[in-house]
Amino acid sequence: MANYTFLLGTSFLELGDVPLLHESVVVVGYPQGGNNISVIKGVVSRVESTQYLHGATQLLAIQIDAVINPGNSGGPAIMANKVVGVAFQNLSGVENISGRYTGFCSLGLSWQTAENVQLRMHFGMLPEMTGVLVSRINPLSVVNTILKKDDIILAFDGVPIANDGTVPFRNREHITFDDLVSMKKPNETTLLRVLMDGIISFPLQAAYWDK
Repeated sequence: MANYTFLLGTSFLELGDVPLLHESVVVVGYPQGGNNISVIKGVVSRVESTQYLHGATQLLAIQIDAVINPGNSGGPAIMANKVVGVAFQNLSGVENISGRYTGFCSLGLSWQTAENVQLRMHFGMLPEMTGVLVSRINPLSVVNTILKKDDIILAFDGVPIANDGTVPFRNREHITFDDLVSMKKPNETTLLRVLMDGIISFPLQAAYWDK
């Protein structure tokens, strides 16, 4: 917009952390069926990776037991005066009206699990090692000149990756390591621990890109 005077006298909300299970969250927005602002309270019932309807990307999502009405997409989910998420729901004719989409960070590669014992032995993984096998790297990926096909990613930012591709998250919860990647800010750096040609490499520092 060319004129931002409508923002005068307003204050911005800070971003908060991912809420714990059974914590209360308030969703604010303007759903269909009325003109006034709508406020609804719910409890966090689940936090896990799910496929987003817009973009078909697998990312972390917070599920609450509150009924979010059609048209509420884009409204903030607030806890302790901090924004912990954004409500989204697929509704034809209402979503993707306009605006800039920044996207989420990605390593720009495909991987497969290493749960098979023979696979781990073939690629030189020691019994105490866990990780995932790199199966394809996007030519435009920032790690294209660092990693290669058949490398084993063992850890991300010091967090060990299980053979099924998951990492520990809070109290007895698990998410995929891709979710850790998507939480990064564009152009932020990270440390990868990788098994290359049967030898544990030194930690790699890879810049993130905004896809």
